[in-house]
Amino acid sequence: PIDSHSTLTHTLPLVSKQFYKLTRRCDLHWKWALLRLVRNEPMLWEVGMERVIFDARCDEIRAEIGERGRARRAAATAAPASTTATAGRSR
Repeated sequence: PIDSHSTLTHTLPLVSKQFYKLTRRCDLHWKWALLRLVRNEPMLWEVGMERVIFDARCDEIRAEIGERGRARRAAATAAPASTTATAGRSR
């Protein structure tokens, strides 16, 4: 007979959910583990961590460039409207 409340289908998902709730807002657990790994095995972890940091910095730069582009486009679309309104008043 098959138990309808087996560990894999009922208990494990609840444990996983609780673990996720505990760790989703706090990088502290992962931070110390990664620091220990980098310190103990630098040859294995340094390159990977550098790539992650580089990728994160690239994402930050990409987002900043995108924001500047959006601000410029918004200013460019607002400028013709204000010059048209000003031109209409001077007539």
